[in-house]
Amino acid sequence: MTVPVSKNVPSEVACALPMPPHRITWLLEQESVKGVFSCEAEPGGKCRLVCAADCGSEVWPCGGGGEDEDEGESKHVQHPMHDGGECQVVLFLTLGDAGAAALYDGEPTELRNALIESQWEYDYYSWTYVPVLPGADR
Repeated sequence: MTVPVSKNVPSEVACALPMPPHRITWLLEQESVKGVFSCEAEPGGKCRLVCAADCGSEVWPCGGGGEDEDEGESKHVQHPMHDGGECQVVLFLTLGDAGAAALYDGEPTELRNALIESQWEYDYYSWTYVPVLPGADR
């Protein structure tokens, strides 16, 4: 399920969308092994959504930092979301020089080309392999 690319959607709708599949492919180069992330989302997929108000929040969905006067307590005001033109998970996983291995947050295992799960860590994404059922192909 996706949202129309040219439309803003409430953050509650964005949060309810399923996360599209993401994958890591390992490439052997002359002196290194490099992990390359890819995304299978169509335009409007959950991982492509960004704040329509461009508030710069690192919280997803974004919060404007406003207050809910009816409740009498400080709450984040959640802005509408829209398609940002690229997968935000892959963007954050490939920012900087950390590399795929440094962002891995699972048990020690062999390298494999496979589906991954991502986890937002407040200012970056970490990742783990999607669990493989016994007897299933990887």
